[in-house]
Amino acid sequence: MCQKNMYNNRRYFDFERVAQKFRVSVSFLVEDRKMKKNVLLLVSLIVVLSFGSIASAGYLFWCGEAVPGTTTEWSTASNWGLNGWGAPPATSAPTSADTPYVTRTNGPVIHNGDAAVAQLLVIADWGLTGNVSMTGGALNVDSMQMGFGTGSHGIFNMSGGNATVAGWLMVGMGSAANVNLSGGTLLCAAIQCSSLGVVTINPGGKLLIWESAPINGYIQAHNIVAGGNSTLVVAPNGDGYTSITAIPEPATLALLSIGGLLFRRKK
Repeated sequence: MCQKNMYNNRRYFDFERVAQKFRVSVSFLVEDRKMKKNVLLLVSLIVVLSFGSIASAGYLFWCGEAVPGTTTEWSTASNWGLNGWGAPPATSAPTSADTPYVTRTNGPVIHNGDAAVAQLLVIADWGLTGNVSMTGGALNVDSMQMGFGTGSHGIFNMSGGNATVAGWLMVGMGSAANVNLSGGTLLCAAIQCSSLGVVTINPGGKLLIWESAPINGYIQAHNIVAGGNSTLVVAPNGDGYTSITAIPEPATLALLSIGGLLFRRKK
């Protein structure tokens, strides 16, 4: 069972209060008693249906390594708490209709052979730090939100595999966020970086962005940077996407070449 989260209450709505507000508004606006009754019944039905729709949305909370018996595997259902902290373990890993929240530094790891999915992936919110790592496999989400609220820090480390964000990749939403690419390919339709959001691309990693307009601005503002002794390379990918990679600087390449020659001579 996951630990209690002090932010748990804010994730649920007081539907009775909402319904009552609608009823009061309708009472003032509709004078005919018969029509008022019908409208009130309709409003109540809408509220109930809305409650059912929201309640059926899967909010999963990462609990891996928080309690004995759990691990860091994304694909393990018992590593996720069902619809809130303090709730029973989930019956499955996140599906394409779920919104998983990762607010722990020992976050999930996606490995070779994994096929991780989510509707909205939230990495860190409201004063908490969250970390997701990817060494292989595939990740497909509608959107990814990192570093939401005040005092949070979202981290996404990728050294292999293929990650696809069909919509927005939001790197920092009021707080710090870091995307670190050292391998694999991260593809997104659009990217939004706050002043505290940084995407670091190392040799071996690739970022593909469909919406290319903000790329130069983010590079100039140091929101998208090359890691280590490397230089960014920005080029059309040939299928509508802009590719951003990093290559070692000439001096580093020269050192690597010399090192290779010395190694061959020793052999």
